[in-house]
Amino acid sequence: MALNEHRIPSCLAYAGPWAVFFGFKWLTYRRNWLISRKIKAMQVDCVLDFGAGEGFWLRYAQRMWPHCRWVAVEPNVDLADFVAATSSAEVWAEYRPKEWGEIQGKASKPAIWLFSVLPYLPEPEKCLADWSEHSQMGTELYIYQPIHERQLIGLYRRWFNRGASYETAQGRRNRYDWKGLQALLQQASWQVVESEPIYGTWGILSHELWGMAVLLFGKKGWRWAGLLGMLLLWPFVLLLAVLDAIFPPKSPETANGVWVRANKAKP
Repeated sequence: MALNEHRIPSCLAYAGPWAVFFGFKWLTYRRNWLISRKIKAMQVDCVLDFGAGEGFWLRYAQRMWPHCRWVAVEPNVDLADFVAATSSAEVWAEYRPKEWGEIQGKASKPAIWLFSVLPYLPEPEKCLADWSEHSQMGTELYIYQPIHERQLIGLYRRWFNRGASYETAQGRRNRYDWKGLQALLQQASWQVVESEPIYGTWGILSHELWGMAVLLFGKKGWRWAGLLGMLLLWPFVLLLAVLDAIFPPKSPETANGVWVRANKAKP
């Protein structure tokens, strides 16, 4: 199983492991560069962070908008407790459509966040339709979504498919290409107004090199080898991520990830 927030919620309460986890997660995943840049450009006063995890982005954004109202939806009890203890967000174990409707109805710039969440929802079509139904006009839906999932390194592909990766551990159910994601949003009455691709060839190589070290770290008896792999590969991973930023994919059709901003469509 990979080293991530869904495996080690108890470790996140300690400053040392959290600092290491935060630093590596921030620097090694190109998607985080993109999401942080997009968050800084947002104009919101009320946010529903669905699938908040350990509250990584919620706490990051709270420093910028201290007066924004935050609702985090996280079914994992340990993670939900961690978010409640380390942020000012109201934490729900499940989505409450009536309460969210009342909360965002009082806001002028409400938003819903879905950062790498759609693959794990049992009924994404229903969730998206419910959010649209209970949202006022002007509500924005922000999504970061892995798509296509093209894999380049054969060893990574074998380890990922055979091992207990974090995707399998979290119960991934859905895979999307760009056209499929657009159709999913359109059917649920969300109109895409902005999209930005991420993870072209350089980014995929960066992600897979780091993923191999992380998977090795999570394998019983191989932790020290995985840690050494992280230390040795990190400069190359970072270099490849920089190259992905300099030479990004030209469209979501050729990318392995996409940022989407959508508005509730007019009836």
